[in-house]
Amino acid sequence: MPVFPRLHTLRIPAKWSAWQAGNRTLWFWICFLLLNALLFLPLYVANADSSFLPPIRLQADHPARVLIDLFIYRENADVFRLSAELILLIALWANAKRLRGPLLRAVIFITYILIFVYHSYESITLSLYKEEPAFYSQYFLARDGLQYLVRHLAISPSAFMWGALFVIGGLTVSIATIRTLVRGVAADDLGRGTRVTLAGLALALLFLGFTSQRALAQPQSVVSSLIFKLKSNVEESMRLYHDIGAFDNASFRQAYPLDSLHLAETPNVYLIFVESYGSVLYRRPDYKVAYESLLQELQSDLDAAGWQATSALSQSTTWGGGSWLAYTSALFGMPITSHPQYLSLLDRFGSADNPYPSLPRLFQAQGYQTIWLSPIAEELNDSLWQEYQDFYGIDRWLRHSDFAYDGAQFGWGPAPPDQYVLEYARTHVVEPATQPTFLFFITQNSHYPWQVPPLVNNWRALLEMDGDAPAAEAEEIPHQALRLAYLDAVEYELRFLTKFIVDTHDEDAVFILIGDHQPPRVSRRNDSFDTPIHIITRSPRVTADLHEHGFHDGLPVDPDLPAINHAALYSLLRQIMAAGYGAPSSPLPAYLPEGVPSVVEASVDTD
Repeated sequence: MPVFPRLHTLRIPAKWSAWQAGNRTLWFWICFLLLNALLFLPLYVANADSSFLPPIRLQADHPARVLIDLFIYRENADVFRLSAELILLIALWANAKRLRGPLLRAVIFITYILIFVYHSYESITLSLYKEEPAFYSQYFLARDGLQYLVRHLAISPSAFMWGALFVIGGLTVSIATIRTLVRGVAADDLGRGTRVTLAGLALALLFLGFTSQRALAQPQSVVSSLIFKLKSNVEESMRLYHDIGAFDNASFRQAYPLDSLHLAETPNVYLIFVESYGSVLYRRPDYKVAYESLLQELQSDLDAAGWQATSALSQSTTWGGGSWLAYTSALFGMPITSHPQYLSLLDRFGSADNPYPSLPRLFQAQGYQTIWLSPIAEELNDSLWQEYQDFYGIDRWLRHSDFAYDGAQFGWGPAPPDQYVLEYARTHVVEPATQPTFLFFITQNSHYPWQVPPLVNNWRALLEMDGDAPAAEAEEIPHQALRLAYLDAVEYELRFLTKFIVDTHDEDAVFILIGDHQPPRVSRRNDSFDTPIHIITRSPRVTADLHEHGFHDGLPVDPDLPAINHAALYSLLRQIMAAGYGAPSSPLPAYLPEGVPSVVEASVDTD
């Protein structure tokens, strides 16, 4: 009885049947290579905007680079690659006549489907977060955020339908091709050269399996192995589990004592994370020209108003999403690189009974009120909000209902215009306060897919806008239009933030503007994890101290210089506040706890 009774081999037109009969070896290799290509199709489709189909670079800088790209390792997400397991099984089928039967055919089929499913999963993690899969991390991320992500990206039903058709179509073609390969082509008709070639490839792979397991597990390798991918995944998951369980915050409490800093002056501090504000703006020629022109214009506005800007790059702990990992790393002074790690910290410190010495709590110890702005329309229940308040050390959390806003809303969340949110907070919370303020805000209008509200002279005019912006179906936006929309969103954020600073009457305030991660869809893996950071103040002492930590005058920054990192922002702010605002002369520790990056550190090469 046939193993796949309802599936057929690839149907060849009658006029080609004679050709097929006379060219079984060639037909075998066509099917074999097609099966390999289909396995790597999900990664190519997920990165089609930033990848090219040929297997080697269009312009190679050295002949050796061509050979490496062709046979060993390449960043481009093309489909011209080989699966180790498929090679081994097909080599067994071609050379072990006694094993050819229903069992081996079933093993080939099941193994192939497992590889296809895993490669699809791998393509999602690489495309969204530019990180290799780890079951332990992605499980919690999918559990807590997948429904929310899908709902707020406004993905149309047609996109889901096309996605389902792609998967069904790929599996159908794969199954038919497998059946053609193992039943439609007689193994005995294959030439000795084909069988020897397959046997040689199989032996070479077995040797690599003993000597280069890590290479076979990497998604960039020309030849990859499901077994070693799973092994690497499980090992990384176990490492995460162990590291999270072994975390001890005693070293952090020792390094960050809340009573070690006493400021003679207590300026208002605005820590503003600009969503999707990444160093891709420096790394693409068209972005770079427009971006640096904008920065020069805004720099002139700041100079005219007496504000001094210093800038650098800061390495994020996440790539195209997971903003909470980036800003929590900064607020906690430790690198948080996975959602399970974040959840573990939330579980341990999400109550007032066991506070973590976070950056907001450092300012609380100096007599500050700590404010968090969260304007998205979909609000969590009160118990979760209280948990987050206790977790970060926030006195007052301003939610959507607190902003007295009933005008048009935009993009992610959706949310009111960022300009309105920040101006409202300053007018109604910061200025009337009788104590200094530490204010945290992560912008919403620069969130993918980048729907930008108008910039107005008087922020109250935004209340007069009627009707929400239509939800954008991002998958239907042409790539070039999406790139321009991103640039528009960055321009909106930087323009309104510059206006916000220039218009302030608080001459002692400190403004920290920093990107959370690279933008999805319009940046690539080799754009790095760096994001711009600007610290703007009127204090010459703060500016001079920042120079010692790798910052340079002005809004533009040299992308080739060493970057600080998000996890070191806590330590950096402690030091510049002490040096710039009259703290005692005894030096604060210039280190972070063991295992945490130092204040200034060269960027990690993520190419």
